[in-house]
Amino acid sequence: MFYGYVPVMTYSKGGQFGRLATHVEAAQQSGLPGAYPTGTPLRRLVDTVQKRLNGDTACPRVWVRPEGRSCDEYPPRSTKQGPAQPPTGTARTFAPPNTDWCEIDPAWNVPTGVTGPTGWSSCMLPARENSVGGSLLGGFYRTNRVLDNDPFFIWVQP
Repeated sequence: MFYGYVPVMTYSKGGQFGRLATHVEAAQQSGLPGAYPTGTPLRRLVDTVQKRLNGDTACPRVWVRPEGRSCDEYPPRSTKQGPAQPPTGTARTFAPPNTDWCEIDPAWNVPTGVTGPTGWSSCMLPARENSVGGSLLGGFYRTNRVLDNDPFFIWVQP
């Protein structure tokens, strides 16, 4: 799907990526970019070193993943708004007791209630859902010819 000339990735909260979509929606509602149609577009990042830095910033390898979970970050590591890209901003999460879909160990001291257009969100989600959802984003880039620094949105549907 396209919004004007800008492609739009879609996730559904009612589909097989419900927790991923819920995380994206919560992160966007907290002020992070990429929300369709009213947000600032995300921009794709293809540099593998920078993508790894984004992932390691939002989801440090020292965080022990709960059984069957993997760490999801928003904005995605494959964007120029990712956690290690300037301006870096502050981490945030939507962990319990406020939600039942985002798991973050309280010992990691990731703050809740953070808002604003910079920073990132981290949540532990079902590993398969997170992995396949990320693969779909890669397919979206290829199908829509989203190249380095090209803008795009992510639309969360009910």
